[in-house]
Amino acid sequence: MKLSAIYDTRDAAVLPTSGVYAQVDLTSSGSWLAGEQSYDVVEAVVGHASQIGRSTLLLAGGAGETLSGELSRDKDFQIGGIRSFAAFAPGELRGEGYWSGSADWMWPLVEFSPLFRQVLFGGFGLQAVRMKDRIDGVDDDTILGASLTLGARTPVGPLLLSLGVADDDSFQLHFALGRPISEGSLLDRLH
Repeated sequence: MKLSAIYDTRDAAVLPTSGVYAQVDLTSSGSWLAGEQSYDVVEAVVGHASQIGRSTLLLAGGAGETLSGELSRDKDFQIGGIRSFAAFAPGELRGEGYWSGSADWMWPLVEFSPLFRQVLFGGFGLQAVRMKDRIDGVDDDTILGASLTLGARTPVGPLLLSLGVADDDSFQLHFALGRPISEGSLLDRLH
């Protein structure tokens, strides 16, 4: 059983320039549902985009927690990728719970078609994440990261190019074009 609540006033799902997004999911799986596994999980995210002059500030935060039971590895929270934490490959951080926060500053570089809001953005971001009970056995320390991003809304969908680095010496270069692919947590719905 899954219960979900969403609030969305953003002007765009990818590269928003204004609005708020919030989502809370509660998932319960157990023998009473004829399932083989029994667990309860909650996850929540909130994001806010606001214009400051011609630039945009994107603030995002999220957390997920296993309330009871034990998740199978395919149900673990996954962090990493161009939308959730650019210094890691998609799903590189996996575990039973997490919290994350980020601030991204985006500014328009080139306007291709103002009528259709096709603009090339440049950006700089700061991120923090902590994964609980990681499957790789690494300590549950907070990881800090930074990223440089180029992004645009195009006729074929959003275009993103991002270079991310973290204080644990991780780095990744990501490229995405078109419909976003899920990265394993609700965080990928915020950017």
